[in-house]
Amino acid sequence: MAFLSKGKKIDLYNLASELRVSVTLEDKIIDLREKITSCTFFQDNEQFVKEMLDNIIDERKSLEVEALKKIEREDKCLADQRAFELEKLKLQAQNPPASVGDSPQMDSSPMRLDLKTVLPTFISDKDDISLFLTMFERQMKLLNVPADFWVSHLIGILPSDIGRLIAREPEEMYKNYAYICNILLQRFKLTADRFRVLFCRHQKQDHSTWKDFFFELRTFFEGWLSELEIESFETLKDLIITDQIKKGGPPDCKNHFLDTWEKLNDPVLLAEKLDSYENVKPSSLKSTKLPKPQELNTRFSRNTGNPQFRKSHSELKRMFRVTTTVLLLILATCQHGIPTLVAIHLFLAMVVATLDL
Repeated sequence: MAFLSKGKKIDLYNLASELRVSVTLEDKIIDLREKITSCTFFQDNEQFVKEMLDNIIDERKSLEVEALKKIEREDKCLADQRAFELEKLKLQAQNPPASVGDSPQMDSSPMRLDLKTVLPTFISDKDDISLFLTMFERQMKLLNVPADFWVSHLIGILPSDIGRLIAREPEEMYKNYAYICNILLQRFKLTADRFRVLFCRHQKQDHSTWKDFFFELRTFFEGWLSELEIESFETLKDLIITDQIKKGGPPDCKNHFLDTWEKLNDPVLLAEKLDSYENVKPSSLKSTKLPKPQELNTRFSRNTGNPQFRKSHSELKRMFRVTTTVLLLILATCQHGIPTLVAIHLFLAMVVATLDL
């Protein structure tokens, strides 16, 4: 029973609870010891009760260690927070807020802007990065934000995976917005053909205005021209004619000229290439041009209005009636036993009567 002395009051209380001994919080250590030792289970299983007490003591010590570590972590976190606040106060004391007359000094520090309230959330698999960047640039110019701080504001409104992509760039290029913008355009593969598809297939959203729709179309069109370096009216004219030729060309031509299809903007050169491709194309791959359903309907409607067509149609109906009459006469002569000569005369009379109809 000496092993009971190594436990604290809470250990003995828990042990008594495990042994189903009636105890109260007001009981002293001696009272707890007497109640435990007077228990029948303790007298029969003293070694087992000793091991139970050891487990209770070990569990209590582990909880105390965990609580102590938690307190240490909280104290460290509080100390770090106080140190941060102290350093913040020191920096504010060294760099006081600029007054209204100190505009040059105000431009040297980044502005705090909540761009998420004025710009839509960018979704990489649905939205166009070029349109998003154009809207961002206009907001930066409208708010008079220096160009050196554009990248830092841009990272704050982009998704985290795109922000990590920008963070991997060299530090000396971090403030170069044009360089970062080019990286984003390359990342999302907005080529000239992609701009053309967006321009041709873009539709007005229900919640947007026609002015927004015009702005979006103009952005796609300018991106298309910029990627192809269209700078004059002649090149623009060639581009439009070439695009129409591409739309009317065979579907397999794009796969054949896949390497140069996007940059092929000379209509004369494109026409020559298509002619050469048609000449060397195997005859088995040349598709036979079938008449369209509209043409078939037109031909049929024209024939139905032709007098010769109506005449031949009526003659066919008359011959059908003659054939039916002949069959009926043959059946009648066979059933009633009419002589063959009489049947022939009747047959000829019916034929003449039918042809006169």
